[in-house]
Amino acid sequence: MKRYYLYFGKKFTGKVFILLFSSCLPLTLIAQEQRGVLVMAEEAYGRQEYATAAALYERLAKVNKKQAKTAQLLKLADCYKQIGLFDQASNWYKTIIALPDCPPSAFFEYGETLRNLEQYEEAKSQYTLFTSPVADSMKLKDLAIRGCEKAIIWKKRKVNVPIEPIRELNTENSEIISGVVKEGLLIISNGYRKMQMNGTRENHPVDDRRTLQPYYKPYIFKQYTVGDSNVLLEELFPQLLGKFKYHIGPLCMNKEGDTLYVTINEQDKVLPDSKKGPISGVRRLYIYQAVKENGSWKSPALLANVNLEGYSSSYPVLAENGSVMYFVSNRPGGQGNADIWYSEKQADGTWGTPLNAGPVLNTVGDEAFPTINEDGALYFSSKGHPGMGGYDMFRAIGSRASWQTPVNLKAPYNTGGDDIGLIMKRNGYEGFLSSNRQGGSGADDIYSFKDAHFFERLNRPDSDEVDGWNDGDGSNTGNGKGAGSGTGINGGNGNGEGNGNGEGNGNGKGNGTGNGNGKGIGNGTGDGTNGGGDRNSGKTTVKRILTPEEEKDKAELEKLQFFYNFNSTELLTESRRILDYVAGIMQRHPDWKLLVVSYTDSRGTEDYNKDLSTMRCYSVINFLDDKGIAPTRLYYRNMAKEAITNGCLDGVNCTEKQHQQNRRTELKVLY
Repeated sequence: MKRYYLYFGKKFTGKVFILLFSSCLPLTLIAQEQRGVLVMAEEAYGRQEYATAAALYERLAKVNKKQAKTAQLLKLADCYKQIGLFDQASNWYKTIIALPDCPPSAFFEYGETLRNLEQYEEAKSQYTLFTSPVADSMKLKDLAIRGCEKAIIWKKRKVNVPIEPIRELNTENSEIISGVVKEGLLIISNGYRKMQMNGTRENHPVDDRRTLQPYYKPYIFKQYTVGDSNVLLEELFPQLLGKFKYHIGPLCMNKEGDTLYVTINEQDKVLPDSKKGPISGVRRLYIYQAVKENGSWKSPALLANVNLEGYSSSYPVLAENGSVMYFVSNRPGGQGNADIWYSEKQADGTWGTPLNAGPVLNTVGDEAFPTINEDGALYFSSKGHPGMGGYDMFRAIGSRASWQTPVNLKAPYNTGGDDIGLIMKRNGYEGFLSSNRQGGSGADDIYSFKDAHFFERLNRPDSDEVDGWNDGDGSNTGNGKGAGSGTGINGGNGNGEGNGNGEGNGNGKGNGTGNGNGKGIGNGTGDGTNGGGDRNSGKTTVKRILTPEEEKDKAELEKLQFFYNFNSTELLTESRRILDYVAGIMQRHPDWKLLVVSYTDSRGTEDYNKDLSTMRCYSVINFLDDKGIAPTRLYYRNMAKEAITNGCLDGVNCTEKQHQQNRRTELKVLY
């Protein structure tokens, strides 16, 4: 059984302490002193005080390197691995695998550390040397090797999306995304910080002896909602949650903001023979619930039915308007060590018996850090699905125990480190994530990004299985058999060979075999409602006969145009007025979907105009979303400068008014 000290294996640095502690020890140790240091090291390791244990084991190893026992060196390497110092861990594993009594497990752990450092070829060679009679262990070996092979390709085909740290928010310690509420982004942090709201320094929090860093507390990051240049960060419910001794969080809240679900760390009972604390070092994670009644919060209480005594339950998130809770647990009955489970809310307001989310989502490895995004999709992190190292982030479509195969977010979202807690904003292109990737301020940092093609890439076939992958919109220069990426309304998601440039209508086979490099409008057998740059995909809808009233409303919508100022995505006042009218029509026809098609004028590069037209689509989608039109009914297509209406092509001398006629958004009704 793997030992957990925080959130199923998250890593934290203790670098500063190790250097200071090591410098305080004598350069030589007599035999009696060595025994004393060994006892302290073993006790610290047993309590999972990895920073302390690493300093003690390293001192012993350096004093008697030739006589150091392999078991002690394995614990030393593991200490560094647990606190995220992968370079040091790698160095010690390299020493260990050269020893005559090196156990097979060392090759696997060395491979894991090398994968954390993104040294994938060497990691593969170490995984290959690992053997075990345990079937699940060999399955993990196969998954790790496949992960290395995929990571090599994903790094080569890494898309150019800047993943930027929020430097005003990050500290030298850890910041981890927990979820999102209407008021802002929920995070948990153990960093020392000067609070923006009152300018005063926080009181020095109690340190966790395992990591020699403060315990975690929850905060709300209001800039997520406010969007200005000031970082508005507040500690969340300090009076309500401050009574708990250990880590607080992760946590989530219901939409109404009157029910809180929070993970609380609790220490197992101290063993009778322990004077300095529990030698077992085991802490359990339990989910507590707090309810707001008559404007006041009641004290948090253990959530009935969901927790299981003797096992951890952590990281609750709510889905489907609060009727389903997903969480992470290492209880029996799962696929691996830590799985994602779910519980359904009952008619009386209680939570039902938890069920496992199933073998498509869960693996023999660890799954953790689920988030439910504003589009309703589940994102989670896994060490069991093939990935780039550490925890990789995945997107899963489904519910409860029925899921499509999770999609790895690949580089640059995933790295060799732990990448967790992805949140996409409702606009579909702005997001946040947490990561301990190289180059950060602390152990875990929060990053932001803007990616106009995020969902488009996720809906493409896996890039390592397609010959000639292209990041462009609606084009595919591959030679092999693969799903098309056409931009037609019923553009190809089918299996037609080659990339012909004919318009697909959702029924026809692809346009023949060949190496075609055409624009690819609807190539392949079209079974998707939208392909390429379109925001969503689904089965082709069989059109019904419209009533006269519906025909009139459809014609009204499809003749509308919304215009923009030069180089702008902001809706003009007149456009907002017209979109109020559009929302009214869409509310009268709840089965209708709307395709939002945006264009630019001829000036600027192709890539820039693709992004600009995408952002204009999002402006319309966001406005309609705010008016109550569900995002699942709204699709988009980014046409850039592909349909100039008045001859104002690139290089033609036109007036600004003539150019504006091309900077437009149009609507297409899908039914």
